[in-house]
Amino acid sequence: MSLSKAKLYYLQVNWQKRLNHELPFLERLCRQHDVETLLDLGCGPGVHAIALAKDLGISVIGVDVDEDMLAVARDNVEKAGLQDQIQLIHGDIFQVSSDVRVDAMICLGNALGIILTDTEAMTFFKKVHETINPGGFFFAQQLNPENPRNGYMASRSLKVDGKEVLLLKRFEPRPTGILADFVFLSRDVTENGKGSDNWTVEWDSNLLKMKTRTELEEILRDVGFQQVESYSDHDGSAFDPETSDSLLVLALKDE
Repeated sequence: MSLSKAKLYYLQVNWQKRLNHELPFLERLCRQHDVETLLDLGCGPGVHAIALAKDLGISVIGVDVDEDMLAVARDNVEKAGLQDQIQLIHGDIFQVSSDVRVDAMICLGNALGIILTDTEAMTFFKKVHETINPGGFFFAQQLNPENPRNGYMASRSLKVDGKEVLLLKRFEPRPTGILADFVFLSRDVTENGKGSDNWTVEWDSNLLKMKTRTELEEILRDVGFQQVESYSDHDGSAFDPETSDSLLVLALKDE
């Protein structure tokens, strides 16, 4: 495949549908807490960072460990003309200067799943807490490990650079987490639009160690967040560990 997997992932997702569902909740939070600066941890292709910067006029720092994904984000930020509002950093939260303070921090799309041990989690969340200004918030979105996804999810078919590309997401519960496979299938497409019978397969695998609601709420309070709330979805619906597909956690820092 001539395009990076990060670029193909970006092209496969229906971002407008996702933003329509998620942005009202995020923007309402930002307005309620007078957010002027926000850190998007695991910013991916920068879609949420761009939308929040554009809609609210705030400054955003986007951080991601995947250099290919950051390259997509840089291109998107440039196309949006928001270079003066959005700063992008390669790495994790520990690559953010200790002098940086923000009014809010978001961590979407299962980025929390890379924090595998209790020691790493405590160090991470201490850094999160100290980076957020008094009166600010931390918001995270992840899959619910108590009702784990299991099986395949197919994306839409995409034709690019003379190839048809399909992305399959495969989730498999494991004793130590959720195995998430991103499977990219591609095949040549002729000028008349007919696809070859031969598919090329590439994949990325990550073991996501999702913490439960109880674990997340406990550690967030331990590092100093005074109020912690959990939801099932961006509509504010109540979280049920047995039936909810996702876990959304909001932690508020006192003034």
